[in-house]
Amino acid sequence: REIALYGKQRLTVVMEFASANLAVGIDVVSISRIERIWNNYPNKFRNFAYTSNEQQYCDDQFSPSQHYAVRWAAKEAYIKAVGKFGGNPDLTSIEVIREPVPHLNLTGDGYRLLSEVTSDKGVSPDSSSIALSMTHERDTDLALGFVLIIF
Repeated sequence: REIALYGKQRLTVVMEFASANLAVGIDVVSISRIERIWNNYPNKFRNFAYTSNEQQYCDDQFSPSQHYAVRWAAKEAYIKAVGKFGGNPDLTSIEVIREPVPHLNLTGDGYRLLSEVTSDKGVSPDSSSIALSMTHERDTDLALGFVLIIF
């Protein structure tokens, strides 16, 4: 459907989106920033933010830092989607899984955050769908994570 960006039609679209049970989070990360942290504190950084499966995958890649960066962006995008910016959740509880399609595996704090936001909406966290999209580009030094949650 065509959407006008003015007047009453725009207001209707905004209101429809606001009343929908959707949450969106986006994060962009500098690959070189993650690379510097990774080089300075390799074990501390990896164990702080990544599961052993994520570490194994990233370390096996030609350029591990861009794979660590895109996973960092995905985790931050999830935290933004659930609206819990200051909670400092355990980042290893938000795991990026690659197969069969990229998705998040939530445990501990990661699942608790989803439970809190779905409880506010009156739905079960298990009835939610989480879409994840990630991309990284060495030439632009950027990694991006995008998360859409449908309640």
